Amino acid sequence: MSNYTFVPAEEGYRVKVLTGELEGCIIQFGRVSFEEKNDHAKMNFDFLMIEHNEKSVRLSEQELEKQTGDILVDIIEKSLMTGSVVYANGTN
Repeated sequence: MSNYTFVPAEEGYRVKVLTGELEGCIIQFGRVSFEEKNDHAKMNFDFLMIEHNEKSVRLSEQELEKQTGDILVDIIEKSLMTGSVVYANGTN
């Protein structure tokens, strides 16, 4: 995927989207949690759209959550592969 880059923020980093309907948008991800039920995992996450573009305003809530979720999954997968995941208030 990698259609994003990280931009420094006061605390940590934000994500700037480089392509697609969210191009130019800056997203700040918050708390991420996972729940498992009947052999299915669900990811819950909070995000704040710091900067948006005209296309992103027209997206439905479900489409916006899907696209931001896809970016977050890519970030998590890459972090797991490199061993750079940071856990907070949880266990490894």
